[in-house]
This record gives sequence, structure tokens and C-alpha cells, in this order.
Amino acid sequence: MDLSCKSYLSKSRLTHRDGERANTMGSSLTELYNDLNVQLILMGFLENEISILTPVLDVDKTPRYVIVENVTHLASDEVANLLDKMAQADVLKKELFTKTVSCPKCNKPSDIYDRFECPKCGSTGMSVSTVPNSPKTMGITRDNEQVEIAEHKESHESISVYRCDNCGEIFVEPALRFSCKRCRHKFRFRDAKLRDVFSYRLNETASNELRATAYLVTIKDMFEKKGFKTQVPSILTGESGTSHRFTLGGKMNGTTIVVDFVQGRQGSEVGETDVLAFYGKLIDVQPTESILVAIPHLGPDGEKLAKATRVKYVESVNLKEAAASLREFIASSQWRLHR
Repeated sequence: MDLSCKSYLSKSRLTHRDGERANTMGSSLTELYNDLNVQLILMGFLENEISILTPVLDVDKTPRYVIVENVTHLASDEVANLLDKMAQADVLKKELFTKTVSCPKCNKPSDIYDRFECPKCGSTGMSVSTVPNSPKTMGITRDNEQVEIAEHKESHESISVYRCDNCGEIFVEPALRFSCKRCRHKFRFRDAKLRDVFSYRLNETASNELRATAYLVTIKDMFEKKGFKTQVPSILTGESGTSHRFTLGGKMNGTTIVVDFVQGRQGSEVGETDVLAFYGKLIDVQPTESILVAIPHLGPDGEKLAKATRVKYVESVNLKEAAASLREFIASSQWRLHR
């Protein structure tokens, strides 16, 4: 076999592999866009309700994105995984927000607390004094080295110095160490295990593509063109005083519409429990019109219950088709959307 033939076969194999990789990535991206929770997050960014998602650290140092938890009803670890998946797909950009410290011995971040110690003997007992900034304050020792307070040379500010209650050492800055309540291990920052915590923002370079795949935005716009003031998600109060959450809710001139999207996990059918939950909300809220969007479809028991309770529903294999199905349903005479 000559060299040109070998080169051609090598290129063909690479092209085939690249094609398979591209198909896999495209399939994963389509799957991601058809995740209802992803659509709810995209909605927040594209409607300018969210500019950047910054975490709050829980008592156990777990980063939590509370606004996403409230919208999706996912647990904190599920939210973190979903945001990371969206960042890997270049839907979101992640930026380092902070780092959390974990014990190098037991690897737990929740029971770590700071210890400010004397750099000479390690005692935590110390007193602080304020002294004028002058050449006389030079020569204060810290870790057996002379301290020069260069940043104060041109200033008349006072400085704080510390005196160890145990050994009498004078220093300008305590030594920072950490202690683990769980295993009682004490360690320095250089020995700590660090975990990155990220904030997330929309990938602006892909905003046009994202808007084209933001199916909930399309559905919201569809209702607003008919004159409805809509919210996604929507919280409506029923006659019992209980607040109920719908994927979308809209009001116009005394007319109230609600839409609930229910997505079966991993492509499984939507069951009677979801239909019953939707029906229960309708009884309390009593909207003018309502519809349940089942993805990919209702199971036999769910379908039977929907018909028995006269719950209107559409079935679609994914969110993209659900938007089209809902448009057709609304355009039909099955809804009384009077202006």
C-alpha cells in the first residue's frame, strides 16, 4: 500500500470519528434543551430575570443556587450537576466564585473553623493594641523575621499589633490555621484540600441559538401576543388560601389560564399521580382554561384519570414538539380565550 493510500485511509478514519463525536454532542445538546428544568433556567436568563447565578454557602459549606432550586424544585446537588452540564455544553459560562476548605485528613468541609494563633507558640489567646505608625514600630517580629510596614510609611494612620497572652510574643498578624471539629485535626492552608465553587452566566456568544431553542419563551410569547400577562413559573393562590405552582400562568380581563408541563423521568410515561396533582390544583384555583402537557405521553392509568376528571391534555415526545402541539391546541376551538 503506498503512502498516499495510507494517508487517505487515516484521514477517513479521523473524519468518521469526528462525525460520530459531532453526532453524539448534537444528540446530548438536543437532550439538554428538551429538559424542562434547563428551559426554566434559560427562561430566567433570556427574560433578564437572572444576570448571574451566584451561590450561597450552606451551613455545611455546600454551594446552593437557591433561585434555581425554587424554580426547578431540584435538590442542591442536582442543581449543581445540571448547571455544570449546561456549562460543559457551552450554554452557560462558569466563573470561579470562591474556594472552600476541606480537612486533608477526613475530607469534610462542613466542620472546619478558622484558628488565629500566635506565630510563635500557637496559642489562640491574644490581645490587640493600637499604636501610632512611626519608625519605632519597626522591628516587631513575626515568625522570627523582621516586619517592615512599608504600606504605612507615607501615612499617619495607626496600626494594630497583637501580644500573645501565653508567651508574650508581639506580632502584627496572627497565623491562620484551621481545625476540624470532626477529627480534631489541625492544619495550615497549604495542607488544606480546596474545592472550587462557581458562579454561572449565560454564554452571550450563543444567545441567538439559545433563544431559538428556548421553547418556554416561545410559549410565553404566544400567550402574550393574545394579550395575556404571563409568568413562568406561575404561583396562584387557590380558594383555600394555598399557593399552587404552574409551569405557566396568565391573566387577561378576568380570564385565567394555566399550563403545567410534566416530564417523565428518562423518557418514562407520565402517571396518574401527576394527573391527580394537576387536577387538585385546578379544583382549588379554578382557572378559566387549563391544559396538562405530558412528555412523552400519559400512561394508561393517567389517561383514564384525565378523561374521568375532564383534564385537558396534549402529549408530545419532547419540549420542542410540545410547543408546536400547544400552539395548535390553542388555535383550535377547545379554549375560550376571549379578549
